[in-house]
Amino acid sequence: FFDTRTASAHVADRFMHATKDEQQLEILMINEGLWRDIRGDVKSWLEERLPSWLEEGPTWFSAYKRSLIPDWAIDDKSLLSRIRNDAVEAL
Repeated sequence: FFDTRTASAHVADRFMHATKDEQQLEILMINEGLWRDIRGDVKSWLEERLPSWLEEGPTWFSAYKRSLIPDWAIDDKSLLSRIRNDAVEAL
């Protein structure tokens, strides 16, 4: 296996080309320094998708995954509070 991309480029490509929300959410399990360049894209994507995840409650959107969402990524304080409270209640 040989790849000329940097680790950051590889992580960005995985996020940008993922076809499912569950796959894209995996970026939060990777060192944030590796996806610093696409931080704005991740933030926009999270703010767009979070309300539907909270309504639909997909099985992959566990309390652990909610706990990985950084506070800086959510401008809506009520949405952030809901994520944090749901994560605590689930534990």
